[in-house]
Amino acid sequence: MWLVYAAINAVCSVINNLFIKLATGKISSLLGALFVYLGGLFAVLLLFPILGEKIVLEKQGAVLAFLAGAVFSIGTVAWYRMYKLGAPMSTATIIALVSIMVLSTTLGVVFFQERITIRFVLGVVFAITALYLLVTGS
Repeated sequence: MWLVYAAINAVCSVINNLFIKLATGKISSLLGALFVYLGGLFAVLLLFPILGEKIVLEKQGAVLAFLAGAVFSIGTVAWYRMYKLGAPMSTATIIALVSIMVLSTTLGVVFFQERITIRFVLGVVFAITALYLLVTGS
């Protein structure tokens, strides 16, 4: 079932990226990030009755979620600025997402003792190779 949510996340991330690219130059990066999160607040408020999820709030969870939002906001500002500086969507997105994949999988192994398999190592090697080809290509 989690793969369904991974797919929804991927589709929403692509649409988010498209909207940020289209908005670049029409709104400052800081205001753009603010509006991204206002839209996010609106969407979450709509999802409460749809998902019917029980509300759970522990101090540690709230602090970590707040920090995630702060870091994600900095990333959103960087995304706007990346496009403002002329980054092509096709290349810049792949560079950013492959970097996220490699770093996230490394964190999973280091902090959550997720398994390392030959297939995993090959995937990371291929991803880094693809990233190298993209960055050094013309």
